[in-house]
Amino acid sequence: MLVSNRYFVYYRMRCLLPGLLNGCNAQGWSMEVDEVMSQTANVKYDVFSSQCPSRALLNDVTSRWSILVLTALRENDARFSQIRRKVDGISDRMLSYTLSLLVEDKLVENKSEGRSSLYSLTDAGRIVADKSLDMIQSLYSALDCIA
Repeated sequence: MLVSNRYFVYYRMRCLLPGLLNGCNAQGWSMEVDEVMSQTANVKYDVFSSQCPSRALLNDVTSRWSILVLTALRENDARFSQIRRKVDGISDRMLSYTLSLLVEDKLVENKSEGRSSLYSLTDAGRIVADKSLDMIQSLYSALDCIA
C-alpha cells in the first residue's frame, strides 16, 4: 500500500463523518457523498473505483475487527492478550490475522520484545483510529434514532 492512499481514505472519512454525526437524515448523507465527490475530483485516488489501490486499504480498515482493534489501541500500546481481552468475541486466529493486515498496511507497529510483542498505532493508524471512534459514536447516535 502507498502511504498516500491512507491519507485519501482519511480525507474521505473526514468529509463524510460530519454528515453522519448530524443525525439520521439519509438524504443528507447522499448529498454529502456528492459534495465529497465534487471536492475530490482533482485527487488521483478514488475509493469508489474498483481499480483504485485505495480500495484494498478501505477493505482492510473497515472490517468489524480492524475498526475495533484500531480503536482499542487508541488509548495505549497493548500486547496481544490485552487486545484480545479488550475486543470481546475475537478469536486468537482472527486477531492475529487482523493485526498482521494492519501491520502490513502500516497502521499498526509491532514492537517485538523477545517472546512477546507490543502493538502500537502509527501516525497514520492514529488518524484512522480517531475517525473509527467517531464512526462508533455516530452508530450509537443512530441507534438512538431507530430504537
